Amino acid sequence: LDIFREPLDFSVESSIPEPRIFAETIDKMIEENKQFVMGADEKLTEKVKEVVAQADKMLDLSYVALEAEQQQEAEAEQEQQQEQEQEQEQEEEIEIEKYVDVAYQRDNEAPIPWEFLRLRDKNFCSQFYDASNFKLYKGKPVVFPPYVQVSDNYFNRTWGWRATHKEYHYDDGMGSQTV
Repeated sequence: LDIFREPLDFSVESSIPEPRIFAETIDKMIEENKQFVMGADEKLTEKVKEVVAQADKMLDLSYVALEAEQQQEAEAEQEQQQEQEQEQEQEEEIEIEKYVDVAYQRDNEAPIPWEFLRLRDKNFCSQFYDASNFKLYKGKPVVFPPYVQVSDNYFNRTWGWRATHKEYHYDDGMGSQTV
């Protein structure tokens, strides 16, 4: 009967024991106790070995399936992360485009018409300014006589650098000229 007794031991090992495969553990126990198996019990031990072998195969298959599932999850997670990065890049591009659109918006760019008779007095023509104040971005203005005026319809000083029209109007006192 001592075979069926397992002593209780409360000692703790200093290291983690290496895991043993279940089938190997059963085979070892059958070999150690082979002398006590007789007759019809031999067929029973063979049946136990077969069941354990099948269980091992099922475990192997489940590990393979688990690894495949984990790999699929990792790939799905990586794909999702790439999609999020792409969405974030697209959002950043949209933000940049919005900023660029605001920086180069062309609102209030339509020419401001004026009545010809208003040209007699500078105070009535707010869209004109002295040509001496005209300059391009980071450029120096050219000195013009005070009667030479430039229209905001030609170049609005708030635009910064933009392409300008190639039409100049001046009044030399003898009538308007267009160059």
